[in-house]
Amino acid sequence: MSRNQNNNIIDASYAELLPFPTFIISEDGTIISWSSTAEAVLGYKKNTMLAQPASTVTTLLSGDFSPSAFADLIAKPKTEQFTAISVQMADHTLQMAELVTQPCTYQQQKSLLCALIFDNTSVDGAILLKELVDIRLALEETQMLVTLDSEGFILAANEAF
Repeated sequence: MSRNQNNNIIDASYAELLPFPTFIISEDGTIISWSSTAEAVLGYKKNTMLAQPASTVTTLLSGDFSPSAFADLIAKPKTEQFTAISVQMADHTLQMAELVTQPCTYQQQKSLLCALIFDNTSVDGAILLKELVDIRLALEETQMLVTLDSEGFILAANEAF
């Protein structure tokens, strides 16, 4: 479960753990994950965003974000942070945010994890995102973790388990 530090493998529940609106774009430019926080904060429903092209997101962001820009970010081996991004919410209001991106592997394909950190967040977005990742990795390395479904069946487990 979560993220493998050596090759940035992200599982389905990782984006749900982050307290920011997050989404994942596949190498072919398709939205393959849309967190419930993204749905709640941005107002765009998960079922309408999944399988949409990255251009669906780029139309919501100010700046030079095209589907090819996201593809370029997937290829970069490091976290990128973009400040002063204007985000169009579902209610047509604009909010200022930072966009933090991290290349990763999601569902066995090269992808890009994206998190929007809004101006009302009092800490630097990239630092907070890294701290959350570090906390999760520490838990993975020191504790036995298992994810169960509502019926008690095991969905995922870490190596220690």
